Amino acid sequence: LSGPRALEGADLFSASMLDARTIGEKPGSASALKIAYAAWTKCTDALVLAIRTLAAMEGVDKALLEEWALSQPDLERRSFQAAAVAVPKAWRYAGEMREIAATFEAAGRPAERARCADDVRRELPAPPPWCGAATGTCAVPVREVEAEEVDGGRAP
Repeated sequence: LSGPRALEGADLFSASMLDARTIGEKPGSASALKIAYAAWTKCTDALVLAIRTLAAMEGVDKALLEEWALSQPDLERRSFQAAAVAVPKAWRYAGEMREIAATFEAAGRPAERARCADDVRRELPAPPPWCGAATGTCAVPVREVEAEEVDGGRAP
């Protein structure tokens, strides 16, 4: 929560299971934090999925995983987690990605950063072929998602 009465608002939830935290008195700070966090989770998932898919398409997936094992040991796990969690529900991210882009733009930063991640989201196959979900070899189970009328009638 943020704003001049944030502490008051947090106190209303003190006896509940909700973890209401305050981050300052400036109105809008809590919303800015939500957008920044959403940008991190959505954009990094999109980027790791795009990179892993590109490597698979170029035939260098094994070499990429070997490099990640040496220099970025958590990225292989993250790629499987993103395939299992983000891909099946990525169609729901459209509105949030537009909010993220608008927030970047309002802050004087290039909105294209969020638009790029949204483009990646739209282009990803569900599930990505490298995940092995069709053969049951994906490290994290991937759910199939029925296409719904979303984002202009297109749900990946």
